[in-house]
Amino acid sequence: LFLANSLFPEYEGKVEYQPGQPLINTAIPLTDDTLNQATSNDILIMHSHQKCDIFSLEAFPGAQLHVNAEFYDMHPLHLLNPNGEFTQNYLPPGERSYVIGPHEDTRQSIRIPYCSMKLWYLHKTRPTEAILPKIIDPSKKPKNTKEHFLLYINSHYIEYRERAARALSEIGAIHTAGKCQGNWEVRPPPKPDGSPEQCEPYEDGLRPSSILPVSASNDRDTQGHNSNLFSKYRFALVMENADAPGYVSEKILDAFLAGSIPVYYGSRMVFEIFNPKAFVFFDLDIPQQALNQIQFLEQNPAEYERMLNEPIIANEQVLEKYFSWDETVGNGVLKQRIRQMMGLQGNGASPQ
Repeated sequence: LFLANSLFPEYEGKVEYQPGQPLINTAIPLTDDTLNQATSNDILIMHSHQKCDIFSLEAFPGAQLHVNAEFYDMHPLHLLNPNGEFTQNYLPPGERSYVIGPHEDTRQSIRIPYCSMKLWYLHKTRPTEAILPKIIDPSKKPKNTKEHFLLYINSHYIEYRERAARALSEIGAIHTAGKCQGNWEVRPPPKPDGSPEQCEPYEDGLRPSSILPVSASNDRDTQGHNSNLFSKYRFALVMENADAPGYVSEKILDAFLAGSIPVYYGSRMVFEIFNPKAFVFFDLDIPQQALNQIQFLEQNPAEYERMLNEPIIANEQVLEKYFSWDETVGNGVLKQRIRQMMGLQGNGASPQ
């Protein structure tokens, strides 16, 4: 809804938030009653994975914008997914149904990485912290305190992520703030409900001395974001759950906002969005390359400082393509692409 506020300012139904105040949401919930009152001029904003009491969304007479934040399009447990598999590029039925997310660009979809959506949400909900300039303005780029080597925050078991953490612990002492501690040999059993498997932490007597659990509860910000946690660390291990086309999550964003250098693995789309000189890409096919690079940066403070000072965003065109949710960034190019896809004219300056 924060995205919708920027995209469709002429429409009634707003979400407003001031720090320390309750969120105000005047958007109309979709129910059987409100569906009967909807018109072809209305817009339905739908999170791709939320539960909806209306079984057939095709009955909605207006345009629909489905916001897909995840790397999959239909959850394995979704009622309409009989095969129980992750799907790619699923489009909701209906000629006026549109999607923004990791989908390929089509007549009804625009590829936008989740990290862009999350950045805009933070920009709108934390107005006093100048979140957006920290990412797009090199002169305002945050810097960590360099107090510790690396922080690893995960609880869902992914073997390659656990292996990477263990390998990095051989370079320096790493801190872990979740259930995952680099204990890759112990794979947890699958959960009956299909939810993600949780890592098995080391028993105290078996944990390598270079892997140190720390408490995260006191360092997360009031909205539960991890960006504060990384601020004392030179590196942040932020590997995605999967390498999926179009999916770049908030993980790398959290590291950048804290001024830590991300150690990232995921979609190669990350190179289109973020400056490759500002982070370390942990290529699973040649992991030693990333390990050598991190070792080199640890041994050469001037080179580390050089990387730390690199701009975060890859280039000016990226701001227009992925971050211009309104006219204050990149002339609102992304906003106009979405509105044109949906058949809406202008920039929404007139009330509707």
